[in-house]
Amino acid sequence: MTDKQLSVALVLNNSETMANIGANLAGLPGLRVEERQATMAELNGAAAKLSGEMDIIIFRTDTANEEDIAAIKELTSAGESAAKIVAVGSDTMTLADTRRLISAGVADVLPDSASPDEMREAVMACLSPKPEVVATVTPIREPGKVITVTPVRGGAGSTTIAVNLADRLQMGDQRRRKENPTRVVLVDFDIQFGTVAAFLDVDPCECLFQLAMDGNEPDGLFVEQSIATLPSGLSVITAPEGFAPLDSLKPLQIEKLIDILRDRFDYVVVDAPRALVGWLSPLFKATDQMLMVTDSSVPSIRQARRLIDFYTEDNLNLNIEIVINHEAEPTFRRRHHFEASKVLERPFRHWIPEDPVAAREALDRGVPLSAAAKRSKLSKSLGRLERAIVASLREGAPHENKSKS
Repeated sequence: MTDKQLSVALVLNNSETMANIGANLAGLPGLRVEERQATMAELNGAAAKLSGEMDIIIFRTDTANEEDIAAIKELTSAGESAAKIVAVGSDTMTLADTRRLISAGVADVLPDSASPDEMREAVMACLSPKPEVVATVTPIREPGKVITVTPVRGGAGSTTIAVNLADRLQMGDQRRRKENPTRVVLVDFDIQFGTVAAFLDVDPCECLFQLAMDGNEPDGLFVEQSIATLPSGLSVITAPEGFAPLDSLKPLQIEKLIDILRDRFDYVVVDAPRALVGWLSPLFKATDQMLMVTDSSVPSIRQARRLIDFYTEDNLNLNIEIVINHEAEPTFRRRHHFEASKVLERPFRHWIPEDPVAAREALDRGVPLSAAAKRSKLSKSLGRLERAIVASLREGAPHENKSKS
């Protein structure tokens, strides 16, 4: 603590909330608290004077309304000499409101349910001097690898592949890498019918829906608030519960989101929708490995050929591997297997057998196969898929197509 007496202004229009926050700050010695029973917008001309006199201003709001936003911008216009502002909002405040408040200049946003310790930590964080930036040479970290899993038809099982591939990547060599574990994020881009949340028993996240509705570009804060973390360490961004229009996202939003995720994770596994929409283009450009999930029937192979042509039209070096799902690898391949491989110009390296009992057990429990049916033939085949993909990515340059026969 500094010897200088610290001053905090509470700008609240509710006496009970005023008393609660004042009690939360009681543990900080040498603190002078002034109370103003008003909203930020109601301060009018007194706002600038208050900002010059106080170290911190704490105010309460339910939404980021235009009046409060304008008042915050006026308060912070003085730069470093202005008071730091902390907002206290309801527990139901939306992510969009939080982002607007921070963009306007608020230093922190706390919920009504914040504990006394959390309130005091927020106050002290505002008063801590910014660390001096020292120029150092740090090793450049290679961006994470993007693996896109896409279905050829409905019911192909691409979500099962994506969920369990991400889980296997997260498990990977964790025992040998305790100090620097592999970081994996699974993203459900099927914003209308995504089921990753149900597969892993996590709550649907409205962040992608909010992104689609407000049109803003995502940032680091958006990513942090969008991610759910499983006990295994796997990070997940689920699809929203509501139905968002398929064309509501913008290519620039997806490009920015993928860039942020590649900077933070070693692997970005994307469960792609069975839809051809323009905003997926940046995803395909960033994809290091695409897994196209299909079966070996004639209609599915024809559809796979069409999709390969479409995806590679603007991405000639897109590395596409075929995953034959719901079929065990035959001891002796039949003629139609060779014909199908020839049509797709890709060998059939990956076969995932039908195992409804293990798949249902994992789905009912809301856990990956590694936790529900580790010894099942389905789980073992997905383990082999993960090892093959990791080996391929390590030995090949990104986007280099080595799958063609």
